[in-house]
Order: sequence, then C-alpha cells, then structure tokens
Amino acid sequence: MVIVFGFFSGTPFGLDIFTASIILAIMIIPTVSSVAREVMKAVPQQQKEAAYMLGATKWEMFKLAIFPYSKTGLIGASILGLGRAVGETMAVTMLIGNATGASAIPSSLFKPSQTMSSIIANEFVEASPAGLHLPALIGVGLILLAIAICINVVAHLLVTRMLKVKEGAINN
Repeated sequence: MVIVFGFFSGTPFGLDIFTASIILAIMIIPTVSSVAREVMKAVPQQQKEAAYMLGATKWEMFKLAIFPYSKTGLIGASILGLGRAVGETMAVTMLIGNATGASAIPSSLFKPSQTMSSIIANEFVEASPAGLHLPALIGVGLILLAIAICINVVAHLLVTRMLKVKEGAINN
C-alpha cells in the first residue's frame, strides 16, 4: 500500500514519524487530562449555578461558564503535555526509525527521521571525548533542556494566571 499525497507519501511500515507521533500523543494524554480536570474543577460552583439559573443546558453551562473561565488553564495543560513530549526519549528513539545524514530530514510522515533526544541516545556511547562529537551532543542536550524549560515556564505562568482568577475577575 503506497500513499501519495505530498507530505503523506511513502509506504507506512511502522518505524516512521507518524507512528512516533501517535505514541507520543497517547503518552501525554494523562498529563493533559489530569491538569485540565483540575483547572475545570477550580471554577466556582456559583458560576455554574448561575448559568443553570439562566436556563442553560449542561452543554451551554460548560460553553458559557466553565470554558471561558478555564481557557488559560487548558492552554497551560496543553503546553505541559508538549513539555512532556519534548522530554520523551526512548519511545521516540525506538519508533522514529533513526535515519542518519541527509535522510534524517523528513520529506514525508511515513519516512524515518531523528529527534534531538534520539540523536543523543543513539550516539552518546560512541562519542569520543577527544573530538567534537561529544561536545556537540552535549550542546544538543543543552538546547533540548532550554526548549523544555521555556515550554514549562510558559505553561507554569499560564496555569498560575488561571489559579489567580476568582469569581470571574482577574486579580492583578
């Protein structure tokens, strides 16, 4: 079976970007869902009851009372999930196909590639301290750490902002 639709071209056989993406999506669901649940539980009961008193259905209450109140926290939950996905190494390393050289630059979702964390995991053992290979891998690790810290700081700021919201007003 060969799929031909530009970025979806190629033969899907399991060790590719698409498979790694699906597994990562499944792995971050618990993080995102638990934070999102806690954020939605932080909505004051009076706000929910006020929506019901105005004649809203359960869906309308969610759409008009809970979602606007917890929007920032839900975005923060998504970014925390992204931070978890960035830090995930071994699942991606085993599933992405570990292409090397120019073939590591993907032209399709169904082609093997590499991530920064999988490059470190695959090549750190063979890197010699005498050359530039080991310092380059350490530099890649520092870049990955900086990206993960930035993602988590942004998520923390968004979640903190959400927790400061009380009864429909933002405390400055």
